Amino acid sequence: MKYIKIVLMISMGIAFRGYSQLWTSLDGGFATANDGGPLVFYVDPLTNNLILGGGFWNATNGDTLARIAQWDGSTLQPLGCGFDWDCQANDQFFFGNVFSVIRYDGQLIASGGFYSSCNQNVSGICSFDGNCWDQFGNVEAIVPEFKIHDGDLYASGVDLSLDSDCNGFAQWNGTAWIPVFDLPNFSNNEIANNVMTCEWYQDDLYLGGNWNYTGTDFNYDDMVMWNGEAWTPVGAGFSGSLSSVRKLTVFQD
Repeated sequence: MKYIKIVLMISMGIAFRGYSQLWTSLDGGFATANDGGPLVFYVDPLTNNLILGGGFWNATNGDTLARIAQWDGSTLQPLGCGFDWDCQANDQFFFGNVFSVIRYDGQLIASGGFYSSCNQNVSGICSFDGNCWDQFGNVEAIVPEFKIHDGDLYASGVDLSLDSDCNGFAQWNGTAWIPVFDLPNFSNNEIANNVMTCEWYQDDLYLGGNWNYTGTDFNYDDMVMWNGEAWTPVGAGFSGSLSSVRKLTVFQD
């Protein structure tokens, strides 16, 4: 019998290891599952550890994880103070989920609705210095997805960066987040587009999310592409009050 190890995100915040059709405990988990379980899994290419981000707070062994942790193959371990104000085990806030994690240019970067780490105010996007999480660019954003393309780092969800209006999608230029191809605001009802995902396909850039733009000759709803010269719709888009594009990927070209 062929055994395959996989890891799942469970709504109650417990991670599991699976062998074929048999599921067993991952030798621990989150003690405060009702605060929210893991929302993102990311294998760190530098350490080969599994990074988990989400709404959890404590591990079953009593460690304070504060929204982000790493799994080294045997135990869940804190990543510094996580997103906690003063690194106290009982200093729990019911907000600040981590939504995305990536390693770029040697730095471990996370995004979420967090507010603090190590006695400093942080928001949107942060990088890990080995103990604390430091602000990574001055942004208004809750980024649902990072993506690296041709060596550059991109972030979906960035609204404002310093004085620049990114309208939901930005590129890191080494010191700040900047707009990409003058992305316009496609939404009539939001401050900026609710961009959730991005992907490059046949040299064109595609964005997916949740917006609508009416009153034009074509439909931009929930998906748009940059063809090298202009932003254009993708087919007829996706209509419906609850429609949204949450993930794009390329499979077998």
